[in-house]
Amino acid sequence: MFEIKSRSLTLLKGLGISFCIFSVSRIVYFIFNFNDFAFYPIKNLVWAFTIGIWFDSVPVFYYNILFIFILILPHPWFHKNWFKQLVIWTFLFGNSIATFQNFIDSAYFPYNKKRTGAEIFLLSKEWNTSQLLSYALDFWYMFLLFFIVIYISYLILQSKLFSLSAKNQGLKVHKNFIFSFFQWAGFILITVGITLIGMRGGIGLIPLRTFDASRYVNMALVPLAVNTPLQLISTIESNTTPEFNFMEEREALEIIKPERLYNQSAFEKKNVVIIIVESLGKEYMGFYNNGKGYTPFLDSLCHKSLTFNYSFANGTTSMDAPPALFSGIANLLDDSYIISRHNTNSPCSIGKLLAKKGYNSSFYHAGENGTMGFDNFISLAKMGEYYGLDDYPNKKDYDGLWGIFDEPYLSYYADELTQKKQPFVSSVFTLSSHHPYTIPEKYKNKLPQGTIGIHKSIAYADLSLKNFFLKCEKLPWFNNTLFVITGDHTSDSENPLYQTPTGRYAVPFIFYCPRNNGVEEKKDNVMQQSILLPTIMDYLHYPSSFNSLGNSALRNGSYAIFYSGGSYTMLQNNHALVMSPSRQTYLYDYVKDPYMQNEIGDNLILKQNMDLTLKSYLQLFVKQMKENTF
Repeated sequence: MFEIKSRSLTLLKGLGISFCIFSVSRIVYFIFNFNDFAFYPIKNLVWAFTIGIWFDSVPVFYYNILFIFILILPHPWFHKNWFKQLVIWTFLFGNSIATFQNFIDSAYFPYNKKRTGAEIFLLSKEWNTSQLLSYALDFWYMFLLFFIVIYISYLILQSKLFSLSAKNQGLKVHKNFIFSFFQWAGFILITVGITLIGMRGGIGLIPLRTFDASRYVNMALVPLAVNTPLQLISTIESNTTPEFNFMEEREALEIIKPERLYNQSAFEKKNVVIIIVESLGKEYMGFYNNGKGYTPFLDSLCHKSLTFNYSFANGTTSMDAPPALFSGIANLLDDSYIISRHNTNSPCSIGKLLAKKGYNSSFYHAGENGTMGFDNFISLAKMGEYYGLDDYPNKKDYDGLWGIFDEPYLSYYADELTQKKQPFVSSVFTLSSHHPYTIPEKYKNKLPQGTIGIHKSIAYADLSLKNFFLKCEKLPWFNNTLFVITGDHTSDSENPLYQTPTGRYAVPFIFYCPRNNGVEEKKDNVMQQSILLPTIMDYLHYPSSFNSLGNSALRNGSYAIFYSGGSYTMLQNNHALVMSPSRQTYLYDYVKDPYMQNEIGDNLILKQNMDLTLKSYLQLFVKQMKENTF
């Protein structure tokens, strides 16, 4: 009996130490991302930390499963020194992996604004030694902190883990380790039962996962309440698409009216060039921030373009952007579309629609061919020919990490467009403003340093775009072209306005058409990546009907929809409707109340209308994803 008691105490202390390690990881996460969470009331932060202990329980039991197993298995070695060391190092093995994941994500959060999930396995296949070394050098302090925490844990384990064992108390130890079959059986069954409950996060019918956190905390605090190992577990196990059956399908179709027809006047057969600038958030542009920014060229372009006061990305990673921009597929699932179970679908796209009117289409990316599955998506969506790093003629322009520097690649892209038969629709995805923000040596002392790492690379991207447009102005296709410039997602932030639930998605949309003689127009309509398709069709007065769940941003009533931490948010005009995982909805004024802490309770009609629109959209979205009819 003494041995069972000793093992039980060892288990409890080990799991307790593991919970402490996870709590330390959460403190580190908070400290290194203080600006993203500091504006919430202290009581909300304390509650996020408290509820986080519950969400830690799942990975604590998952990552300590081997530690638990070797302690409950009947054997005669429990009081052997070599076995104690085995137990300690088994514990350290599992908890070191979990701590490493949490610490690395603490440094990476500013770039993707969420906990990292299963998508990391796809991205990691594309990393080379130089990229890994670059990250290690930039985040050296995280590695140092990681080793300090693990070393302290090791010291505590050596001195405390077995200190209350029967042997250390001078108590008699039974030589026959199976001294009572029923006592051992009970000990094992109880431990296994508790472990299974812990791995599920409770006794509910559905295991606890990261999206459940938004039931208890503000959705912007979900990354703080959960942890990276749990996000990995949740996304690896998530192989299902949610079911939405809010109403009859005909009612949902009547509310959304997905059949679009924008032909008030003759079809304008303009070329279309979509420029996706890596990590271009509104925060870095003076046009949106009273002149304070790092994009003088883009700012000047905005003053002769159509822009939007409220414009957003659909996701927080690069792979979320192409499906949203080209096919209107919003990022509304736990997995990014490109790595989801639906990634072999053949959705409609801007290129596919315009091909019916004689357009040819193409997609250019300065990164390695096949990066993030872009090539497969472009092919399945019929967005045209795909061109990557392998197709670029001068490898001397390689940045040493990700691909070709922006300036030479955009110059090459201009030459490529000149060889296209008009009309064409084409897109280019830049990369120099991706961490570690490498720029050519000749510009390192000529561009503004800024206050955070990304600023100088954004300034370089802006300069590259300036030179691209100077070159294009002399080319025959320029005047008959609509240029759309946007960012794939936001990145590192220092401005509180862009650390809110909606601000972290704020990217620009610039519609520039030289033939319009530089007319500036700024709309208050909501614009998002997933409604670029209908917006372009509306802009061109596309003469045929097509299907789109979202409406053109050129028309009143356009809306944006986000998914984060299990909650869905719909933005329309200056209002935000948030639907929690329990399907409860809350209405906010996200312009006056950017942190969405004060619910609007006196506008039931607006809330009901937005509620019906959001639910109709989600129901039709899932149906089209499952049936491959997007």
